[in-house]
Amino acid sequence: MGADHTIPAPRRARFSLFQPQPQRRADACALAPTTLQRFDYALCGKTDKGLLRRFLSKATGLSRAQVTRLLCANTGPPARSPTGAALRRPFARRCTRADIGLLAETDALHGTLSGPATRALCARA
Repeated sequence: MGADHTIPAPRRARFSLFQPQPQRRADACALAPTTLQRFDYALCGKTDKGLLRRFLSKATGLSRAQVTRLLCANTGPPARSPTGAALRRPFARRCTRADIGLLAETDALHGTLSGPATRALCARA
């Protein structure tokens, strides 16, 4: 059977008895990732996640919004690698570089007309 990712009742009781300790911001930021990993935050249910949020709020002295920001920073999607964009296939080109140069030259000769007017000039040629 799969592992149960709920927080046992004795730990819940300990959380409710926990008294906040004033800490520095750096200590609060260091506490969050270890707590989230210890309790498998991503696999916890809704009630357990709320319990961990309240625990982090009490333990760090941060507000609800600050705890949310701290959680998002530690559980957000992984950073995208810059090589991912290089691996994608680019859109197919309709015009060659020579075609683009001729279009720019035509546009400059006729005083930067609108797209349909430039298209009509090219169709006549």
